[in-house]
Amino acid sequence: MMEIVTVVCARDTVDIILQAHSIDTFISSETTHHVVVEDDTMTLGEWENILQPHYTRHKLNLIKANPREDMIFNHISPLGHRRVGYLKLETVAKCATDEVLVLDGKNIFIRPTTLDEWAKLGISHGNGRTHNVSDIVYREDKRGAGSVPLAWVKYVHSQFANCEFPKRFPIPLETPYIMNSDIVRSIVARPEYTRQLFLQDTIMPFTELHLYFCFVPDSELGEYVDKVCPAITRASKPDNQDWVEFIQKEIKRAEGMNSPTHGLHRKPRVDMGPSARHIYKEWLLDRGLENRFVKDYVYFDMPDKTW
Repeated sequence: MMEIVTVVCARDTVDIILQAHSIDTFISSETTHHVVVEDDTMTLGEWENILQPHYTRHKLNLIKANPREDMIFNHISPLGHRRVGYLKLETVAKCATDEVLVLDGKNIFIRPTTLDEWAKLGISHGNGRTHNVSDIVYREDKRGAGSVPLAWVKYVHSQFANCEFPKRFPIPLETPYIMNSDIVRSIVARPEYTRQLFLQDTIMPFTELHLYFCFVPDSELGEYVDKVCPAITRASKPDNQDWVEFIQKEIKRAEGMNSPTHGLHRKPRVDMGPSARHIYKEWLLDRGLENRFVKDYVYFDMPDKTW
């Protein structure tokens, strides 16, 4: 068995409802889904009323996170993103299973699957997609501050004693991904680990998975595997490609690799237009997901535009 972890806030409501519905619809092996509520907009009772009806075969474990810190940062990385990093690690560390599947709210299952499928695909850490550090030059970020993932890993490496610099990094858009709970427990138990790693303003924190890779032996990573689709982000589509053409191509790609998951970040849902939205909605319905949850997800236009 493998447990699942998702960290959410109130603006993720339509996302986590569809995710919960997709877990109930498609995952046959019994599991516990730990849903960590990051903000204070709704009570746990309200979350329980929203989500519990979707757990007919699996267990829902709702967790209220610690109160939000009162902090402002110079580096471009909002407080919620930083909190998600340490909340994922600390929740995985408390899980009972050896491996934990970590999701973001936008990740949805799109076909029947069992949670041992990641191992069968040869994925024991992360999502199977990695870069060899020695083989690539990381893209500069738009502020000219150098590679954000590389700078973050260098910072993590400088903070932990006896920490090997990783030979491979996960690529961005990581979720869904696998974490080994023993490794995560060993990280959060170290005296160097504090939430301040994510809340400092020395350098922009990238992701908790990049931190995790600093403690995974390279021999355990296996070969590059591209069999699990993350959610589409605004950076996924080439600038010169039409949204309809791009969505059709991405659907064909997901079906070709038989990915168990897919999804959309919020910005593409706004940008893709009615025709591409309709194509994506119909595809999810054809996969077996229920219309009302799919429509709320695909046609969601978040009032807060701080993407």
